[in-house]
Amino acid sequence: MAKSESKHIALGLLELSGPAAGFAAADAILKTSPTKLLKGDTICPGKFLLIFTGELAAVHEAYRRAEQVCAGCLIDGGVLGRISTAVLQAFRGPDPHMKKGGALGIIETFTAAGAINGADAAVKAAPVEVIDLRLAQGLAGKGIAYLTGTVTAVETALKAAESAITSNGGICTVQLLPNPHHSVWEALLS
Repeated sequence: MAKSESKHIALGLLELSGPAAGFAAADAILKTSPTKLLKGDTICPGKFLLIFTGELAAVHEAYRRAEQVCAGCLIDGGVLGRISTAVLQAFRGPDPHMKKGGALGIIETFTAAGAINGADAAVKAAPVEVIDLRLAQGLAGKGIAYLTGTVTAVETALKAAESAITSNGGICTVQLLPNPHHSVWEALLS
């Protein structure tokens, strides 16, 4: 649920122009400081997404080194200190046994990194759950975060997400479905 944060876990995100820059950045990250690579893979359309965790100082150091190695190839990225455990759990995909109901919030961004940033801001602002994070694959490079909770909580979370994304120069669309039809839930959780 919301406001749950990992004690000392920071998350680094780099969305790069392609695999050549991506693998060079991954190598630099892992050789620079003690971090764990959660994702290092190609994403649509021909980009490369790196997600890594560790203590805040280590993640900052590794991120700065990756920026140097891949100068000019960074599309989006950043460091999120004290990443929410709800966001980390969302990397596993939706729980098909999740209770259906409540309001549904959708955060749609032009980058995968933007969706992660928005989801983290959302769960820190209101008691919502992250149902799923969909990062670029089959989405023409977009990122989408799905949230659930009460209407008021989801509305607050969406405002926080939109503010976090746009304050970093990102573009996003948010949508609140106060009481989605059960078939919408089935489609989302399948």
